[in-house]
Order: sequence, then structure tokens, then C-alpha cells
Amino acid sequence: MPDLESVYSATADTARILGARCDRDALWPILRAYEAGFTGGAVALRTTTRARRGGELSVRYIGPAGDPDPYRVALDQGFTVEADRPAGRLYREIQDRGGVGFRGVDVGVASGFEKIWSIYAEEGGKTLEAMSRTPAMPPSVGGNLDYFARHGLTSINGIAVDYRSHSVNVYFPFTGARDAQKISTMIEDLGFRVPGDDELDLCCRAFSVYFTFTWNSPDIERICFPVRAPEPDLVPAHLDPLIGRFVRGARFHDGDRAYVYALAFSGHGPYYKIENFYHRPAPMIESDRLRTPLPPR
Repeated sequence: MPDLESVYSATADTARILGARCDRDALWPILRAYEAGFTGGAVALRTTTRARRGGELSVRYIGPAGDPDPYRVALDQGFTVEADRPAGRLYREIQDRGGVGFRGVDVGVASGFEKIWSIYAEEGGKTLEAMSRTPAMPPSVGGNLDYFARHGLTSINGIAVDYRSHSVNVYFPFTGARDAQKISTMIEDLGFRVPGDDELDLCCRAFSVYFTFTWNSPDIERICFPVRAPEPDLVPAHLDPLIGRFVRGARFHDGDRAYVYALAFSGHGPYYKIENFYHRPAPMIESDRLRTPLPPR
């Protein structure tokens, strides 16, 4: 397992590669507050090619739900003051519905506390229709149920509440829809520009698909297709120079060299995300190995 200093060192080194500002005085107290997660869970570093967030980096962990509640830690430490706003209420309502097997936190190395993940255990998934009735959920979730039914997306396996952008990500397992034409229609139905065949082929390899909602818009703001890459050579570095720079400079705690890249589409145009798993517990590595066959080179 990594110690907290090694997690910080890897984060600071990656920030330098990307030209991102990393302030130890700002980041270290958050890492310390979530030390159990950042030293015992899966730890990843992530950036995006989106222009307005150029040079930005975040570090995240995912750990068992039995660890200290990350939202309570954020409130106690003053990382957020969202308790009476929809984002804060939504997190509590999600926990009250049960079935959460894992939780996690995203921290921007320049912006601080950002997001909390709630991931359902395999037997604890929820239907989107039921979760749309959660009182603090953005109304746009329930307002777009026809879209999800039309595309066969009914059961969710995770929700992330973003306290920085005041938005919500809703995650679905992506099985049975790995067809370029179906994916093209999913994107087009949202009014977003459909990518070319090469990018659609990458979307077909996604293990999940997720959508972003806000409280002040009736629309689905974004659709995103994350893809596992269990070794560096399988990351499509040709998509953007930043991806290649990230892959070449990525730090790892041990011999595991896994990445996740994602293709995202919104009304502002497409962009890419890339993250590497600095550390993954052995059971997570084995689970991914069994369910993720290597794609053709």
C-alpha cells in the first residue's frame, strides 16, 4: 500500500508534467483528512483536454463504503458547506436508499475538494426511474426518462455529486449496446455532434456510460464513455498530445500499469479524459482482468 507522502509526490510530479499548479499547503490537509482512502483504496490521477480546464489535475480514491463517510469529513473539515443545498441533500438521500458498496472523493490539486462518488454493490443497483424520485435529484433526471428507456438504460450503478460545478453524474453499466450505430444515435439524440468512425469504435469498448445533469437546466449536459486500458500501449495517445504526455509521464506505485480514458460529448463539443491508477488493491486488479478482455491492437 502507498503512504500519503508517496501519493502526494506522484500527484505533484504529474502536475509538473501537465503544467498544473499544485499547492501542497492546500492539498495536503485534504489528503490527510482522507488518509484511509488514499492509502488503502484505489488511487487515480486524472486530467482532461477540455480547454477551459487546461493544465488541471485531480487525484481521487475509491474505497469501501465502511470507511469514514467522506461527506461528513468534508463538512467537519470545512471542505464544503453544501449541507442545506441540493448537492448536500442529494448525497444524504442516496446513502439512505442503501446498496452503496464503495465511496470515493475527487480533489483538484488547484481547486480543492470537488466530488463524492457513491458506487452500488453489484447486487445493490438501483433503477433510474426510482432514483429520479429522490427529492434533491436534479429534475432533469426524471424529465429525460424517455431518452434512457429508448436506449435501454434503466439500472444505474453509481452516482457522483460534484460540489465544485454543482452537477451530478449518473453511471450505467454498458452492456448489450456496444454497437457504433446505437452509440451514434445516443449522442445524436442529445443534439451533440457525432464523432467519426474511429472514435465511435473506441466508444464501443466502454465498460460504462454516464450522463451529467445540473439543477438549473432541463437538458442532459454531457454523455461520456470510459474505456479501460490495462497497459499503456492500449491508450489512444494519438487523440491529443496531452494524452501522450500524460501516459509517458504517469507514475505508479507498483507493477500495475492500468489507465482509463474517456470520450465525452456535450453541447460545447467533444473532449477526452485520461487517468492512471497510481495504485489498485489486488482484488480490483483481478476483477478487471477477468471482465476486460484486451481489445485488438
